Amino acid sequence: MKRRIFRGLVTALSLLIAPATFAATSIGVNFQGRDGTQASPYPGTPPLASADVAGVVPQANWNNVDDANAFTPAENGTTGPLVDSTGAATTVTLTFAANDSWYNDVDPTNIVTANAKLMNGIIKAGGGLGVTERFRFDGLSDGRYDVYVYMNENGDDTALDISDGNILTTYHVIETHQFYDTNTFILASNTNPSGTRDVGNYVKLGDVATYGATSLGVVVTHISGSDGCGVAGLQLVNLGGPVVNTNEVHVTSQPVSRRVVAGSTVTFTVNKSGPGAFQWYKNNSPIQGASGGITNMPTLTYTTPLLTAGDDGASFHVVVSNNVNNATSDDAVITIGNLILVPGAKQEYWSQATLGVTGTPTRDIVEDPNFSTPPDSILALPNFETPDEQGSDYLNRVSALFKPPVTGDYVFFVASDDDSDFFISTDSTPAKKYLIAQESGYSGDRHCTAADGAGTGLSAAQSAAQKRSDKWIPDPVNDPTAIPPFANGIHLTNGLNYYIEAVHHEGGGGDNLAVTFKLKSDPDPAPGDATGLGSFFGTLAPYVQVMDGGYITVTNFPSTVTGLQSRAATLTIGVTSGYVGDLSGAGPAPLSYLWQSAPAGSSTFTNVLSAAGASFTTPLLKLSDNGAQFRVVVTAAGVTTNSSTATLAVTPDITPPRPVQVTLVKAGFKEVTLTFDELMDKTSAETGANYVFSPGNVAGASASLAADGTTVTVTTGTALTPNVTNVLAITGVKDLAGNAVAPNTTISFIFQSVTYEADILFDGPLAYYRFEDAVGAAVAKNTGSTGGDGAYYTGDESGPGAGDAMPSSAKGDPGPRPPTFAGFETANHSAAFDGVGEWVDTKNQYLQDRGAFTLEYWVAPADRVNQANRIGIVGQNDAIEYGFITPDTIQIWTPADSLNTAYTNADNEWHHVATIASGTSIKTYYDGVLQGSTSVTTADYGSSIYNVHIGGGGVFDATGNWFNGHIDEVAVFDKAIPAARVAEHFNAGKNGGVLTTSGAVTPPLSSNIALSLARSGNTLTISWTPAGGTLESTAVLNGASSVWSDAGTANPATITIGTGNSFYRVKQ
Repeated sequence: MKRRIFRGLVTALSLLIAPATFAATSIGVNFQGRDGTQASPYPGTPPLASADVAGVVPQANWNNVDDANAFTPAENGTTGPLVDSTGAATTVTLTFAANDSWYNDVDPTNIVTANAKLMNGIIKAGGGLGVTERFRFDGLSDGRYDVYVYMNENGDDTALDISDGNILTTYHVIETHQFYDTNTFILASNTNPSGTRDVGNYVKLGDVATYGATSLGVVVTHISGSDGCGVAGLQLVNLGGPVVNTNEVHVTSQPVSRRVVAGSTVTFTVNKSGPGAFQWYKNNSPIQGASGGITNMPTLTYTTPLLTAGDDGASFHVVVSNNVNNATSDDAVITIGNLILVPGAKQEYWSQATLGVTGTPTRDIVEDPNFSTPPDSILALPNFETPDEQGSDYLNRVSALFKPPVTGDYVFFVASDDDSDFFISTDSTPAKKYLIAQESGYSGDRHCTAADGAGTGLSAAQSAAQKRSDKWIPDPVNDPTAIPPFANGIHLTNGLNYYIEAVHHEGGGGDNLAVTFKLKSDPDPAPGDATGLGSFFGTLAPYVQVMDGGYITVTNFPSTVTGLQSRAATLTIGVTSGYVGDLSGAGPAPLSYLWQSAPAGSSTFTNVLSAAGASFTTPLLKLSDNGAQFRVVVTAAGVTTNSSTATLAVTPDITPPRPVQVTLVKAGFKEVTLTFDELMDKTSAETGANYVFSPGNVAGASASLAADGTTVTVTTGTALTPNVTNVLAITGVKDLAGNAVAPNTTISFIFQSVTYEADILFDGPLAYYRFEDAVGAAVAKNTGSTGGDGAYYTGDESGPGAGDAMPSSAKGDPGPRPPTFAGFETANHSAAFDGVGEWVDTKNQYLQDRGAFTLEYWVAPADRVNQANRIGIVGQNDAIEYGFITPDTIQIWTPADSLNTAYTNADNEWHHVATIASGTSIKTYYDGVLQGSTSVTTADYGSSIYNVHIGGGGVFDATGNWFNGHIDEVAVFDKAIPAARVAEHFNAGKNGGVLTTSGAVTPPLSSNIALSLARSGNTLTISWTPAGGTLESTAVLNGASSVWSDAGTANPATITIGTGNSFYRVKQ
């Protein structure tokens, strides 16, 4: 970077002694992005040869910019002197600043034309609305220029704004996705911010003048689209000599007042429109060296020297001017704060880059006594709990001083995702710390007593034991029967402080860390309970330094909340934080919330330990809860505030419950599962005689109510009749409020026997590989709805999608078969893989840019004890990777989220596996049972240039990842199919499938539906009477053609208020 800056300075100085050589020609810059010179998975975007003629204004001698030409990453830097269209050297350079790079999803091996090569690689601005990428040409002759901005993106419908550097003209457009040899250039020309964004692949900024300067700029702003906005190239065409400026200069955003401690620096930023020179002022006096001539870029900055106590109250502003006018910014004021020592914990965070780790970082890096690398960031925490979702591939260390509330024997618990170690010292210093608990696998937020993912070589029970100090042992793999050294608790004395420390590693997907404690004689904490190590409870001593002047403000908290009997109510608090004298938006963080409740009329509040975050959902409400009171204590390191009190009003439930849907009839036809529209009374719902089926007048022999409180499974002594309309009559079944179903309540349904294949096809997979191909066949038949057939191969192909690996063929090995798996044919086959080089190429990118998906298959791995890590099952490298990340762990990985689940089944045993990604979570199921889940929201699980592969040929990586064993019935869906359907698919394979269609419910509901709305902060609660039915939503009301989607059957329904419009209705 220093070399590039030096070169830029030389260029700037040279303008004083030599004219630019760029005249009456054009200069083109081709951004190749990550062209593949570094390593896979980069796409290998091609450069333009000097003789290649490309562009709207056709020219040769394009300047290629990529990671092969000193730009790593490929999206930031300053070029050397550029050549013009004749190949002559100029004094012109280009400085460019984006935050990502890639290509336009056109395989570079499939293009040959110069224009397609120009458009192939891109640099990008990603990260949401308002993120910019900026370009500045320097070393120009003062004059007029046309600037062509070439644009496309690896995604559809990307909206962006493109402006000249003075923000005099802005184009509001949508860029195209791909550009092939057959494509042509399409101009996007809309300059009306309220107009329709036209679609194109270039914008022409016409007649842009430098107004006496030697530079001009371009600003590209990302407006919408899941993966940023892309720029493929820039072209600068000289129109002629200088012109006199006629544009006013204006300050469009003001510098911001800041509160900092002495010894800090502050950078003030303003934005302007129009060309202008500038001068910064401190206390109304010009700052020497903080001025400049005419600039044609919109942003001006000034960074102070190290500030002192004497700078308290100092003011700063900037004056911008040109030949037409001048403009003065507002004053920004410095407030000098002081550091204070407060109770809390200190988090030190190291990224993989900071650690210099090429693979996955491990905890022992930070635990090494010789480790001295400064952290990337330090955060003061009010409790011994880190914020969720801080990134991937990082390490952090959290430390504090524990104040035992009483003298006694203590047990500590750790919960994290991924792994962590927890230490305590015999005194208040880290020198005497010793290890007492470990998260060896991973767990969800505050899951202190169980492991959601087992550690390597450990069972789930062993992993759970290691999380608590009274069951922890030093070497559970090699010495699993050792006596826990702290089985009787760790004796601590009230009045003394004890140093505690957690070292936490995060790989990918969700991330969290929390530590809590109890006295040995106390009950264990419940999953989700708030950590007891925090400023709420006075258990952490003063330890962390924070700046004074912090405040927390409650922006909205309801005075009254209405809830329905036997339903839950949700309360939400809105909070902002800041520092006195600071308008930047910075404030004490992270915020921590402690909810408290009190009975009606009482002034004694108790802590609700199960609540976390800015929202709290009550248990199911009883009429006796009417008048209950709730409040929130909000804290950050060094500052605490209390909300007002909200009072709960409980409305009696007088509406009878109704059946909603018959969801399942099991093989054998003696077990029927249905759902109700509200929570049901257990005794009446589990009385089998309350359910009678016809034809046959078959009464239920027994019934069971599921844990969700709405799902009932009825078992009969006599098989029901398939292929006819069955009617279930329900009597005497009550909801939790005691309301019985209405007289003559019935629900009809039809069911029929089907094979496993029919059950899968009913749900509409994109791709479905049954592997029933004849022995010796080279084609892997696809019976899904999309794409052609796949192919059997041995060995790697030469590149993504090349299809040039050695052809192989089907072996016809047995798959799951009766009698163990009754839903399959007696001669069912599977795909066999040797673990050395055999794989199946689907020939399709089924998992490209999916907002939701489901992967489903049967698997029987072989010889896992001798298996390497990173063994592929089915996936698309660099987009959605899936397989055995270790011999006993199945991993689903995406750029947005990932999930590991322990796989403890025996080798050569068939098991059904499914993973559902909904856009808000990833969940993996074995044999229909949930094994693990995440809770990360994304609109796009990723894209890549690879096909979906089965069994190897590159699943986690570009090549290899060979699977040893058998795989069958691989299904790929472009949606999150319901968990109940996954369970049914497994049941269909195990016991024979049954396809169930639910029908009408009687008596019919009244059409007089009354909706009630209540808002609390950013949460909208929608309830309706009479009960029953489904809430539906749409983004656009368009009469009969409106597209409505299910928003759920929960009543009341809780909606998070987002951007844009949403319309709701209830369908009964």
